[in-house]
Amino acid sequence: MKNKCECTIKSLHKDDESHISRAEDYCIKHMISYPHHDIKPVWCEECGWLDKYMVTINHRGSAHVKPRND
Repeated sequence: MKNKCECTIKSLHKDDESHISRAEDYCIKHMISYPHHDIKPVWCEECGWLDKYMVTINHRGSAHVKPRND
């Protein structure tokens, strides 16, 4: 039996090109503000609505993080 989707916020959908563009624009703006972040939208596999943004922080080369001397 397949799990029922638990998405509660239905704002952007992966089948709508304008929604995909808005999600990508948000990611670009985020990466401009936070150059040490990689960000991408994660779409629900069940219903296609935007589930979350996955942010990966790259500390190497970041001016915000002091290098450690281990």
